[in-house]
Parts: sequence; C-alpha cells; structure tokens
Amino acid sequence: MRSLTAELGLSGRVGGQKLRGRVLAGLAEGGDARLEAVAPFGAPVFILVARANRATLVLPREARVLSGQPPAAILDALVGVDVSPDNLRALVAGCPVVGEKAVAGRAYADGWVAVELAGGGTAYLRRAGARWRIAASAGNDLAVEYREPVDGFPRRLRVWSDTAGARRAAVDLAVTVSQLETNMRIDPAAFDVQVPPDAVPLTLDELRRMGWSK
Repeated sequence: MRSLTAELGLSGRVGGQKLRGRVLAGLAEGGDARLEAVAPFGAPVFILVARANRATLVLPREARVLSGQPPAAILDALVGVDVSPDNLRALVAGCPVVGEKAVAGRAYADGWVAVELAGGGTAYLRRAGARWRIAASAGNDLAVEYREPVDGFPRRLRVWSDTAGARRAAVDLAVTVSQLETNMRIDPAAFDVQVPPDAVPLTLDELRRMGWSK
C-alpha cells in the first residue's frame, strides 16, 4: 500500500484533556503527509504537512506556525501519538509498523497468535475464517486495536497508552476511518502549505501546552 486518503474521526482524551474532531488525511510512502483538522465553519483548526522527516504545522485561527520539526514530534504534541507519517499510514490501514520483520511468535489456545517484531513491538493476529488478520499491536508505549474490518481495512481503531509510566501524556482515543481510498496518486502540491505572512513562530513546548481540544 503506497498511499491512502481518508477522513478520521477522533474522540477521547490526551493527558486528561478531551479531544474531538475530524481530520482529512493524505499519506504517501516516503514520509509525505497532509493532515487537516476541519471545523464546522471557517478556517481549519490546523494543517500539518510533511515531506520526508520535516514538517510544517499551521494554525490558521491563531496565525501561528511551527516548522522544521520531525512530523512525529508534532503529532506527539498535538494528539500524544508519536508516529511517523509512514507508520501512521500503516496504522490506519491496520498494520503495526512499516518494514518490521517478525522474529518470533507464540500461539494461544483461544485462537490468538502473538508475533514479536524486530523493533520491539508485537502484532496480535486472530483467525477470521480461513485467514489470519492483525487484530491489535503494541509498541512505542502505545497499543492499537483494529476493529470492524471491511475489505481488509479496519473502520474503527482504539489507540491508548500501553505502559504505566510512559514518557508521554496518557492517551485513549477512538478513531473512525471513512472515505478510505488506497494506492491513488496524490498531487505533490497537497504536501505544501501556504504560511500566512503574519504568522508568529510556535515551539513544540508551546504546542504541547495548547493541545488540541477544538
């Protein structure tokens, strides 16, 4: 799967703060991403674009901009989920991470199989008829459950903090995936953003304090 576009509905809590909203997502291999948090009226809440390992976040309503940071760091500050664009693409599609190899596995009597990954994560598979599907994964202080698969892709996810004492804020998010399309060509211009000329620079620490509770 080289690319995907989708609408993501988010609800839950990050660090004790309620979070709810809709994000239009475009993700392509090579670390390209566009995430736009839409509002019922007016300008988007935020626009995050990324190419390779550098991202720019624009907050149109506040006229603030954060640029030159890794996209995973900005996503962590926004929603408490420290994932690269490529791994976010995998997560939305129902996979644990990109490029990880299985190094060990164990089977359970109730039909579950746990597969240990080279990077330290674990994928949990369950038989669905004659096939196996990834039902959950854990790693990088987060756990993900993939629910309601349609044509092999989950339509609902639950993402939550996996370990007590995790380095980041506690996360418990429900994600609905709709309007999913895969392996289409995304115009490279989608991964650019116009920064308002009067935008005031923003730091990661400021963004963490602001959060996203729109």
